[in-house]
Amino acid sequence: MTLACLAGAGQALAWPAITRQSDLTPLQHEIQVQRARLSSLDVEERRDAVTRLGAMARPESSRAAAAALGDSA
Repeated sequence: MTLACLAGAGQALAWPAITRQSDLTPLQHEIQVQRARLSSLDVEERRDAVTRLGAMARPESSRAAAAALGDSA
């Protein structure tokens, strides 16, 4: 019974780390959408995502765009 309680406590501590779509603010959601576009096979889609992230002018969006700076396209 003690093991079950400990395992249950560990699970309870772990679940808040998982971000659900409904837990995101509109800004966080948009950054997540643009971050996903950064891995597109289409060069123009990636460029547009970087442009949109830059236009947000927020530290969070800048960090997301920084991941694409090494893209040679």
